[in-house]
Amino acid sequence: AEYMGVVEKAKAYQLEQTQEVKVVKAGCHHHHHHHHHHHQKVTVEKAKDQKRAGPRNTVLTNLLMKYSRARMFEKRAVYKMKKQGDGGEKRLAAAAAKKTTGARTVTKQIGGEKNGGTREVLVQRPPRAYDTQLEKRKLPLRKRPCFKDHQHKLRSSLIPGAVLILLAGRHRGKRVVLLRQLDSGLLLVTGPFQLNGVPLRRVHPKLVLATKTRVRVGKVQIPPRVNDAYFRREKNLKKTRGDDTDIFKQEKKIYEVSAERKEDQSIVDKAVLSVIASRSDKKMFISYLRSQFSIKSGDKVHKMRF
Repeated sequence: AEYMGVVEKAKAYQLEQTQEVKVVKAGCHHHHHHHHHHHQKVTVEKAKDQKRAGPRNTVLTNLLMKYSRARMFEKRAVYKMKKQGDGGEKRLAAAAAKKTTGARTVTKQIGGEKNGGTREVLVQRPPRAYDTQLEKRKLPLRKRPCFKDHQHKLRSSLIPGAVLILLAGRHRGKRVVLLRQLDSGLLLVTGPFQLNGVPLRRVHPKLVLATKTRVRVGKVQIPPRVNDAYFRREKNLKKTRGDDTDIFKQEKKIYEVSAERKEDQSIVDKAVLSVIASRSDKKMFISYLRSQFSIKSGDKVHKMRF
């Protein structure tokens, strides 16, 4: 019943508007009737007031307008009344207003006989054109930083000069001397090479057991070139285009120790061995470094002290 009542009211309002238009048209044909001419003028003024509701263009989504720039140029007939010599004063004033207030919109007084009133205008206008293709950007897939970007904190037992037991790799079970920590967080160790065959190597802190045995390596000079880049693997030689040699006939590339590696190894080992030679228990200590750590059946690991 309520719906039917609303529909009836809408029909009555529509009929009233149609009769008004008919009266206006009739008044246009009879100029000698002053009453009809006055009624037409009032109706036209009323129609103009209804048209003056709000701005022509509206924002659909964030910085996307209903009508394009060209469409608004046509609707507003700017080509008829385009002003010359605008040096961008309005733009500068809008930018200054945004800096002072920080608001997204600003209220402007609209003059003119047909306009009047105020309008809420965007301080930052939408872009004139949108990019057809966005630039490629690296997606932040990694939530955690790489190992090299971590803050590397060593446990208190891992100090330079400590004797470590390696738990993984081809030298597992051997005892080595810790020289220092590299920038990547890995440990730089040596056997020395003359005693147990362990060269200068990088080892992860998790893969070692720290003992309470110490060697004074404070005066051992490590060459400055011995860093993380120094231990990077050499890339295999790739087959070039146009090379017709048979892949089965190619000899397998064997790793060879470079001359600088041998030189650095001898410098470091010489310094470490001189420190070991100054110890009172040097014979026992050398045999200790040469021996391998192993666990036999019956050994109680949880009661061991390293």
